[in-house]
Amino acid sequence: MRYFIKIVLRLYRKLIPQSRAIVLMGMAAAICFLILTVCFPHPFFFFKLLLGLMIGVCLIDLLSPKLGDAAVADYMKNRRGRLGMLLAAPIVTVLVVTLFVTEEQFREKIRQLTPADIASISIVELEGGKNVEHLASPASVAEFCRLCRRAELFYTSHEATVRDFQLRIQYIDGRKETYEAGVFEAHQGDMAFSFRSFVIIDKMIIPGGRPWLDKIATE
Repeated sequence: MRYFIKIVLRLYRKLIPQSRAIVLMGMAAAICFLILTVCFPHPFFFFKLLLGLMIGVCLIDLLSPKLGDAAVADYMKNRRGRLGMLLAAPIVTVLVVTLFVTEEQFREKIRQLTPADIASISIVELEGGKNVEHLASPASVAEFCRLCRRAELFYTSHEATVRDFQLRIQYIDGRKETYEAGVFEAHQGDMAFSFRSFVIIDKMIIPGGRPWLDKIATE
C-alpha cells in the first residue's frame, strides 16, 4: 500500500500545475459530495453533486497556499471568476442546505402520518365542468397513511400529467393543507403531489397511489 501511494504521489508531481489543481479540486469535491449524501440521502443527486463541486473548488482555493505547492496556489489565485465563486459559495451553500433540510423534514412528516393525526382527507377533481370533492372513508384514510410510508421525493423529467386533482388533508388539531396533485405519464400506477420546500416547488410521489385515488373517486 505504501509503495502504491508513493507511485501515485510521484505521478501527481509530474503533472502540470493546472492538472494538479484539478486533481485536488476533484478529490475535495468528491469528499464534499459524500458528506452531503450521508447527511441528506434523499434530495436530488445532481444538486448534491453541484454543491459538492462548488464547495470542493472553494476549499482548495482557500487552502492552496498551505499545501506546499506554490505553482498550484498561483494557478488557483489567478483563476478567472475566482472572486465570484468565493462570494457565491456561502450563499448557495446556505440556500441549498436549507432546501435539503426542508425536503428531508417534509419527507419524514409524510412517511410518519397515522390515521390518528388526520380528521379527513378528500380529493377535488374537475368533473363535467365543475369541481367535485370526494371524501375518503376512515378505511381509505388508514390506507393512505400506509401508502405514505413508502413516499419519496420526486423530481419529474418534463413529464406531463394524465390526471390532475387537489389533495386536501385536515388534521385533528385543525390544520388544513391543500396540495396540487396528479398522476404522471411515466408513473401511472402512482400519484404525486407538490409542496413548497423553501425556495422551490418540490414533489412527493406515493408508489401505488393510483388505485387508492380511483377508489376515492367512487366514494
